[in-house]
Amino acid sequence: MFYKNARIFCADQRFHLGAFEVKDGVFGAILPENVPEDAIDLEGATVIPGLIDCHIHGSVLSDASDGCYEDLKRQAKYLAEQGVTGFAPTTMTLPYDTLKKAFCNARDLRDAAPEGCARIFKELT
Repeated sequence: MFYKNARIFCADQRFHLGAFEVKDGVFGAILPENVPEDAIDLEGATVIPGLIDCHIHGSVLSDASDGCYEDLKRQAKYLAEQGVTGFAPTTMTLPYDTLKKAFCNARDLRDAAPEGCARIFKELT
């Protein structure tokens, strides 16, 4: 799918008006010319890379330490709606059993990778 008339944040750290392609859910080439006529007009909308939240305890009235899978999934959906594509849910100093449940939920959500949700980092290297 092609998009046109967007303010695109580019490698030179500046915004440029232009067009781009999305193929299989991934950004492709930025098209300076030869834009297909059926490209979707974004009417000057700003396009930036997905944001990464490397330390977040929670959102939408829940905490990553709560141990509730559905709450963590709701957080991931909310983050995606805000432009965050990846995150690292963080916990506090808590009893081992509480942390184990939180970590297992994070692992399960990471492995499930539900559509429309920000992804939990597999590892930070």
